[in-house]
Amino acid sequence: MTSTSGAKPITTMHDPSLASELGDLSQHFASASFASFALPSNAASLGKQESLVDRRSPLPLDNALVQQTKDQIRIIVQSIASLANSVVEPRVFADNALSKVLQAMGAIGAGLWQRMPDSSWRLVSGVNLPQLLIADMANDPTQQHDRDPSESHRLILDAVANERQPILIPPGEVLLQRDRPSNPTSELLMYAPLTTHEKRSDFWLQVVQSPSGGPSSQRGYLRFVAQMADLFGDYFRTYRLRIFERDREYFTLAERTMDELSTSVHVKRGLAQMMGSIRDHAQADHAFLLHRPSRFGKWRVVAASGLMEIDRRATGIEQIERIAAQLNTQLAGGGILENQAQHVVANDRDPDLSRFFVTFSVSYTGWAKPLKSHLETPGITTPGSLQPKQDVAVLTIWSGSSNPPANVGSQCSMIARLGLSALQIPWWKSALRESSEVSSSVRSIVNPTTWPRVAYWAAGLILMGLILSIPVPIRLHATAVLVPAEQQHIYAPWDAVVEKVLVDHGQEVKAGTPVLQLRSQTLQSDYDNLLAQQARNQQRMSDIESKLLRETALTSAQRDELEGERKSLVSVQAVERKLIRRFQSQLDAMLIVAELDGTVATWNVKNNLTDRPVRTGQWLMSIHQADSQWMLEAVLPEYNAHELKESIAANNPDPTATMTGSPEQKVHIRFNQETLPRIDSVASGVPLEFDAHANSVLRLRFDVDGSTLPENVATAGATARVSIPNGKGPLAWALGKDFVRRAITQIRLWI
Repeated sequence: MTSTSGAKPITTMHDPSLASELGDLSQHFASASFASFALPSNAASLGKQESLVDRRSPLPLDNALVQQTKDQIRIIVQSIASLANSVVEPRVFADNALSKVLQAMGAIGAGLWQRMPDSSWRLVSGVNLPQLLIADMANDPTQQHDRDPSESHRLILDAVANERQPILIPPGEVLLQRDRPSNPTSELLMYAPLTTHEKRSDFWLQVVQSPSGGPSSQRGYLRFVAQMADLFGDYFRTYRLRIFERDREYFTLAERTMDELSTSVHVKRGLAQMMGSIRDHAQADHAFLLHRPSRFGKWRVVAASGLMEIDRRATGIEQIERIAAQLNTQLAGGGILENQAQHVVANDRDPDLSRFFVTFSVSYTGWAKPLKSHLETPGITTPGSLQPKQDVAVLTIWSGSSNPPANVGSQCSMIARLGLSALQIPWWKSALRESSEVSSSVRSIVNPTTWPRVAYWAAGLILMGLILSIPVPIRLHATAVLVPAEQQHIYAPWDAVVEKVLVDHGQEVKAGTPVLQLRSQTLQSDYDNLLAQQARNQQRMSDIESKLLRETALTSAQRDELEGERKSLVSVQAVERKLIRRFQSQLDAMLIVAELDGTVATWNVKNNLTDRPVRTGQWLMSIHQADSQWMLEAVLPEYNAHELKESIAANNPDPTATMTGSPEQKVHIRFNQETLPRIDSVASGVPLEFDAHANSVLRLRFDVDGSTLPENVATAGATARVSIPNGKGPLAWALGKDFVRRAITQIRLWI
């Protein structure tokens, strides 16, 4: 701004008096008339300026607020100057710098316009520019990059370009010079040229400001815009030189990284050192190396800057591995892109991605692919089916106000490529070998000299088809267990503790022989309490009957009361007797006896059950009847039910079994029709219903021909492999029928 002592000259971009000039912009509360003027090259020619306090404003200045505003503006200007000396991309610089200009001035909008060689105009970057200034804003009002100006605005830009100096245009129809186009908006339009080359102004900085304050305030606004244009111009003039210096640093870093990692004996330490170098070169906050072992595998974090060990249970690592596939798709399938985090979070594309941006406070994220350049073949696009199975990526994260430098993606990729090669990591060498094979395969596809190979492949496929069509026997296979036809399974009748085990494995028992003694402290305590309560009630009954017989002085009311109590006790005693009988039966059931003559089949029953608590219905042991016929219990997947039906209906030979303990001898078996009513219904023509709530397996029983059962394996629990014949079919069907049946069953269940 100006002071009462007169005008000050235009300051340079490093002059700290800039904040002093602008400190009291917000103090002008009253409106003044507006005029179109240009900022003179000699600021002293402005003459004596108005006072900081407009003469029509009744409010005095708040010195503390003025000083605070000066400090804030000084900090913003310093951040813009720092950004101008960085190596960020021009688009990133323009977006960030324009936002800071708006913040410093409290302006409405800002934009950076470029005049093309054909005298047309292009919007390089814009922030909140009015729709009247940009062409076709109704189609996409949020897009303020690479746009053309509206017709009325183009006339203004042409006139401003002819002036070649900072210019302020008043709002609306306020026009003091007829040779200038009018402002289509109701705001102040300020323009300042960016001198990028000698005597050239290819870029113009535009600021849209609210028309408040007097002429001195407006001159202060325009002076600040001119200062910002100088900073913008410095950035564009020295951009190529900064890129060259950064490339020189990159080559130095790459050489040093190769030297250090080639002598490293600790792989994890070398990876952490490499990622630290990538993070420092990218000026990022975090850098991660990810590896995908297969085309449909999951991305895994294998290294991180500053970390020797990767804890996969950490929240940040889990989030990165969860969103890696999405980043790989969004960022051009592994292209080198910088993605502004706020844009993705605002759109709320994916909750996992949003949580990732919030956890790391992401402003930008980079996704670099070290293998990408190795796969690129000029003029040839690699088909998706020929993409390598393995993949490697470098994830860089910038937080807060930090911005990614130019060419950061390709440079980080090359550093990672050189570092991984120097460390001689096995999976990296495998990935390089696969990518080399893919590149050679892609080149061979378009090479006419490789066409005879197609004929070889076709002949091989025909031969394979002939082999797969050879008819072979089709069989259903199931795992089975040998069990006796008659047996007793003993279960716990109540919640109790096994007090004694009276038998052992292999011991022969007779029907009625005690085998287990259980103890229930709760049941015994309830029984004892019930007996004590019964004794008390009997004593009370005796006392009442004695009083009724011997006491002659009882009144009529007392006698009626005693009679009523006696009747109640009679009812209670009847209930108690029933409960006592029930408790006695339960206590008697604690002694478990064998129900048939047989042999104890449970192994190590004493050690497994003695002094162990059991629950109601828990299986305890089994007793197999002596000289019982043997059976095989098999489990067959339910999707084989139709094939089983066909086998039964076709009267195929009886199934056979092979005992695991004696695989050289076949055991003859046949279906046990009594235990398989479901198969009977299928064989009689009733279609088998596939129910989503039904069991997923069929439980089958087979009668075993004892003459063919080897004696050394005739033991309960012996395993066998059951084979059910079902005619003949092609070899391809025999190999893949289980998969096809399973898939059809799942589809029918889903439908």
